[in-house]
Amino acid sequence: MKKYKNPIPALRKKADKLYQQVGMMRYGWCEICGKTADCIHHYFPKSIASVLRYDIDNAIPICVGCHLNIHKKNDPSMNAKILSGRGLDWHNDLSRKRQAKIKTNVSYYRSIIEDLEEQLLILENQ
Repeated sequence: MKKYKNPIPALRKKADKLYQQVGMMRYGWCEICGKTADCIHHYFPKSIASVLRYDIDNAIPICVGCHLNIHKKNDPSMNAKILSGRGLDWHNDLSRKRQAKIKTNVSYYRSIIEDLEEQLLILENQ
């Protein structure tokens, strides 16, 4: 019997890369310190909010130094700065969205990739 390779890891990797590209095109500066952003940080981590993994509202443009402070030093002032800039309504909206359940199958990832590619095209043509 022939075994088939699970396509989900490759689709997830492609979607993650597109999400970073879209976020970096939308935002250029670290939301915490104002330096040039190096990546997109998930305010609600992927590990606790998979439904927000590709939600642009959960995307925080951030520099390497601030990203390290959040993840390595667990500096709570970093999230406090993000929250003060974005506001409690933003946080509460994301918290509500976080409660939704999703089924991460092949069609889910293909849909996400299609949506992110469309967003990227729009941003490239602006």
